[in-house]
Amino acid sequence: TAAIDQITLTKASSWRHEREWRICAGDGFDPEAETELNRFSLDDVVAVIFGAKYPKGESEEMVRVASSHYPLAKWFRSSLSSTKFGLDLEPLEV
Repeated sequence: TAAIDQITLTKASSWRHEREWRICAGDGFDPEAETELNRFSLDDVVAVIFGAKYPKGESEEMVRVASSHYPLAKWFRSSLSSTKFGLDLEPLEV
């Protein structure tokens, strides 16, 4: 729906410098399809940031499994900042 697109595909103008791509799971372009794949080069993935509420154990496992597939990617876990309105990023070991 338009409301969901607005929430998931829009970001505040103060973050426009990030030039990010968002990969979202859901109904996608073909709601009737069981799965959808949008292909991109492995070199296109330069950073992966896990959200502040993403389970720590799962992010560590994801990095362990996926880092060999995305050799240029840097991996981070975000957390709510205690000193400012925003997020802090912690690099994850590969």
